[in-house]
Amino acid sequence: VSIARRHADRVIICKNRGIGHQQNEAAQIAKGDILFFPQADTLLPRNALRELHNHLEKNEDVSHGTFVIHFEENGIRSRTFNKLAMTILKAPYLQVLSGVGIFVRKDHFHAVNGFRNIICEDVEIATRLKKFGKRGLIENPKLIASSRRFQKEGYLKTVLSWTKHYILIKFNRPIHIKRYTVIR
Repeated sequence: VSIARRHADRVIICKNRGIGHQQNEAAQIAKGDILFFPQADTLLPRNALRELHNHLEKNEDVSHGTFVIHFEENGIRSRTFNKLAMTILKAPYLQVLSGVGIFVRKDHFHAVNGFRNIICEDVEIATRLKKFGKRGLIENPKLIASSRRFQKEGYLKTVLSWTKHYILIKFNRPIHIKRYTVIR
């Protein structure tokens, strides 16, 4: 919280645990027409918000979307995963959002009642938002995401876990956030 206070205009302390609850609470007090949900351990290039604005101005049919992410660790595993993530994000039929850089038009967000407090909430909300328009993808600049989960739990275990949750969501069987390991 002390780090956030040094870098943010406003810091909100949420009573409920879970990213879905926290993002919904932030959306309730947000002032603009576009909601952007970076995570605390994500680095935004200087021009990221300008590119987001330009993308939505040029693409009025885009309801929601994500930035391409690049995991910070520099090794063969992370380079391979970064390429895999890019391929997945570009696949239009998967409707996947990167949880570290989601953007959505505020009226569409509220129309679907925001995030559910589940694992892979980004995948689940994308499924509900597609009725409002296309999913946008901003390829440049890339957001820099933390590799902590991969370093602690391993790449294979993390990817398999995310794949399992993606499949469960597609069959309407999401797992509640209480079972997700906090990595700090």
